[in-house]
Amino acid sequence: MYVDRDMWEKVVSNLLSNAFKFTFEGSVTVTLKAVDGAVQLQVRDTGVGIPEEHRERVFERFHRVEGTQARTFEGTGIGLAFVQELVRLHGGDVRVESALGQGSTFTVTIPLGTTHLPPERIQVTRPVAFTGVTADVYAQEAQGWVADEWNPVDVAALSESASLTPLPRPESVGERELIVVADDNADMRKYLRHLLEGRYEVHTVSDGRQALETTRLLRPALLLADVMMPQLDGFGLLRAVRDDSVLAGTPII
Repeated sequence: MYVDRDMWEKVVSNLLSNAFKFTFEGSVTVTLKAVDGAVQLQVRDTGVGIPEEHRERVFERFHRVEGTQARTFEGTGIGLAFVQELVRLHGGDVRVESALGQGSTFTVTIPLGTTHLPPERIQVTRPVAFTGVTADVYAQEAQGWVADEWNPVDVAALSESASLTPLPRPESVGERELIVVADDNADMRKYLRHLLEGRYEVHTVSDGRQALETTRLLRPALLLADVMMPQLDGFGLLRAVRDDSVLAGTPII
């Protein structure tokens, strides 16, 4: 099987990233096997699945399935379109099978041999310089998505106490005020923490529902929130805080 290593890495990384993004329970399974004169890569997940009306469009550029539960709402909607273009450059095809609430399987099929490829594209000797940076970037991004799950501090730990009561707001002039930062982008959370922690106590969460629970528990001096977030978006968070008589006066950006 002839592949451009850099392109193939992008195909695999995109499909793995996509599967991980929409899988909260179960597993992601990768298989590679020979099938009738071709090689078949399958990435199968037990995630949220794709609604039937969207399955034929998932490979379109900028197409996004609104309202689907995901670890993050980041992205431009070009990942799967990019995968399809790279696979076609290899003379192959990609398809998806999915059941809502049960998961999805993406199958990439690429012919064996070289007869399907232009001769000028064939290079038997591997390039000397191959960095593999792309895969690291995808891995770091995925790690950021589940940082809160791997380190279940804050809300999960605090909620174990049945006698927990909201904390009073700092009144001492010398006491640092608390800011809750809600953003599903791990890099943005780190950046905002870096900017603010010199003067404030900073508590970060990755979605709107965590932000609401944390605000109820910790009574921050300020809630700084993204708009597009999983579980509960920024506008939903704003409404929930304003509708809560105890929290209604919390400043929100």
